[in-house]
Amino acid sequence: MGAINPQTNEENPIPSTIEQIKVVGKNYVVLVSIGPGVYGKAIEEDNVKVKRYEGEIVKGFKVGQEVIGDLQQKDDSFANILIFVGIAAGGLILIILILMMLGFF
Repeated sequence: MGAINPQTNEENPIPSTIEQIKVVGKNYVVLVSIGPGVYGKAIEEDNVKVKRYEGEIVKGFKVGQEVIGDLQQKDDSFANILIFVGIAAGGLILIILILMMLGFF
């Protein structure tokens, strides 16, 4: 596909569309669509940075921000919501049990 320049032996970027980014264990899995019926998959241990080409549409990603950072922030906020709901439910159950022991129910 001409990804490596034979004269300078440097990598040439291939414009593609990000289809999916997953965190699997300690690895980041990036799935991209390069062209009709041509897909790419990269597995990285470090954070993944995505560069936007001028004039292209980036689906679901904000320009100038690191994609993985955005995904981790969403995961962290979801985890915080789950913790809050768990603590609230536990507190409610505790209050109901205390009221039952005092004979209000």
